[in-house]
Amino acid sequence: MRLYQYGRRVECDRSYTIYHVFTGVPAKIGSWTMTGLSQKNAARALRTLNTP
Repeated sequence: MRLYQYGRRVECDRSYTIYHVFTGVPAKIGSWTMTGLSQKNAARALRTLNTP
């Protein structure tokens, strides 16, 4: 069984946030906080973060 560490949610402004599913904190890659993303960029970031 594979547990995913990150999830995606739609915000009120219809942007996307990638967050850590156990803490709810927005994910970061380097200095990039993954908030305010387009659907396409959120899907790419989510796929990257959840790939072992």
